[in-house]
Amino acid sequence: PREQLAEILECYDLAPLLRPYTRCAHCNGVLVRVPKEQVAEEVPPSVARRVEFFARCPGCGHVYWPGSHQRRSEALFGLIVGYEAGSGRE
Repeated sequence: PREQLAEILECYDLAPLLRPYTRCAHCNGVLVRVPKEQVAEEVPPSVARRVEFFARCPGCGHVYWPGSHQRRSEALFGLIVGYEAGSGRE
């Protein structure tokens, strides 16, 4: 599946168009960056202490922040976008 996705991205030159972390996973609304103070009461205290950057969906109100899920997604995204079928490049 990763190889197939990489092939499609390469064939149609779609990688430059990808914009991860710009849409809400719940309603597909466009995320808007918000100050930490605006969401501090809505996130776990440990997150509020260690994270500086937050985004909110104006459509459903869901709050997002960088964390371990984002790091894992970025690693996978890098593998997919960096992979070129048959090139040996990763």
